[in-house]
Amino acid sequence: MKKLAALIAMAFILAGVSGCSSVPKNGSEVQARDLKVSDKTSMHAVLDVPMVESNMLYCVTFQLAWNELMDNVLKGEIILETEKELSVRLNRKMQTKGSLSPDDYIAMVGMGRDDIVKKINDEMDGKFSEEDKWKVESEVGPDDYLAFAFLKKVLEFGTSFEKVEEGLDFKGTKVSSFGIMTVKDPEVREKLVKQVELLYYRNDKEFIIRLKDKEGKEELYLAMLPEEETLEKMVDKARSLEGQEMKLGPSDVLNIPVIAFDIKHNYKELENQAVMNRGFEGYSIGSALQRIEFVLNESGAVLKSKAEITMPTSMPLEPKSLIFDDSFLLYMTEAGQADPYLVVYVDNSEILTAK
Repeated sequence: MKKLAALIAMAFILAGVSGCSSVPKNGSEVQARDLKVSDKTSMHAVLDVPMVESNMLYCVTFQLAWNELMDNVLKGEIILETEKELSVRLNRKMQTKGSLSPDDYIAMVGMGRDDIVKKINDEMDGKFSEEDKWKVESEVGPDDYLAFAFLKKVLEFGTSFEKVEEGLDFKGTKVSSFGIMTVKDPEVREKLVKQVELLYYRNDKEFIIRLKDKEGKEELYLAMLPEEETLEKMVDKARSLEGQEMKLGPSDVLNIPVIAFDIKHNYKELENQAVMNRGFEGYSIGSALQRIEFVLNESGAVLKSKAEITMPTSMPLEPKSLIFDDSFLLYMTEAGQADPYLVVYVDNSEILTAK
């Protein structure tokens, strides 16, 4: 039987790391633990990635920044010299800013000579007033492009859940937690129960719940389900199982780990890749970074995430030596046709012309 996996979703999808922090009310600054991407925690720019033995983090911001380059600079898919895995997935634009409220994000692109860094930082100050770590940190020359995206989401519960005194044993590790465990006051319990919707229940190891915020704007899902092949399939499976909401019973209990992390990651597989699009010769992907900060506790959840992608002018590409001095394949087709009418694989000099 497949192992069980926990999935958390809040308009963005991610799986987290346990921590100890509080979500200040009214959206004030979150204090999350700094972590590094390691074999225990991995960050991903797309959802279509195989499940691995680690926490897996995804936020839409990197895709938003990539989309800005595609839509407003290259006017199409971004073609890189050798990297064909992540870039191809990003080019599919599986998520766009159309699913987000304009009040909660910015997505911008421009050139250094047009003061794009100042424009972005001014927009950040005017719209979000965040600390400097959320502003532009990449170096941008006059002829360089910068794509930037930032997203902030605040989900606040109308009534804070119970802090579970004994915490939770998560796979052998004691972690802080919250939920509905020992609440005696019937009025308080009723308020807490109204914030929880049970959307799917097979047994105590396979279920899906939704936590409701007081404004009804954001939706946070938690799912315990058998692991699927990819993170995307995990989300699709969870969404397919969501049914008519059910209310928790008088004897039901709820215990959720507190999550707190702040992680920055560079997608090294994209960096220093030459851009092969016509008209952009001499450009490459410079920095390709993403930062995600997330806290979930008894008061609610706060997400902050940014992504920066620079496309600097680079040194002229190394001269290529296209010399057919080893085995090679030759094939011929009519223009626009896929099927070849001649195929020759040259493996030795017998059919070549001696000099």
